[in-house]
Amino acid sequence: MLRQAAAAVAGLLVAIFVAMLSGLSPIAAVQFALLASLMAVVALTDVLTFRVPDVLVVATTVFGLGFAFAAGDTSALSAAILRIALVGVALLALREAYFRWRGLDGLGLGDIKLIAAAGAWIDLAGIVNAVLIAALGALAAAGFVAAVRGWDGTRRLPFAAFLAPSIVMAWLVAFS
Repeated sequence: MLRQAAAAVAGLLVAIFVAMLSGLSPIAAVQFALLASLMAVVALTDVLTFRVPDVLVVATTVFGLGFAFAAGDTSALSAAILRIALVGVALLALREAYFRWRGLDGLGLGDIKLIAAAGAWIDLAGIVNAVLIAALGALAAAGFVAAVRGWDGTRRLPFAAFLAPSIVMAWLVAFS
């Protein structure tokens, strides 16, 4: 628990520093700081436990939808809800197809929920970019681990540890 709290504080401090340098509006800076803090805790928790806690996914979703609601644009809120549902259903279908093909879970449910929750914050193109960046990072890490320790095809990677920072990057790019 102490590590996760430290990750939240570190994420918050880095986010404040980045927000000051990037010239974000005060509201966008608060959004960025909150998202970065949540994603820092998600990443660390996934590294330590190979789990993405539901409470963090729910908080990410609720805050993202809350900011969309506070903007007063009902179409933005509706679009965010639709993205969450669309991404969640699509990734659940992909997970099931992979399981039927290989007999293995290629993507954890926590990862799927986190990617869907990103729909409250970023558009579909941003989600695709975030997943691509995370996949490339995870692939590079797997290559490094394979070179150092060998790889037998059964090792797991904490994908949310790559996904969480890529969600923050995608959100930041959307505001640039």
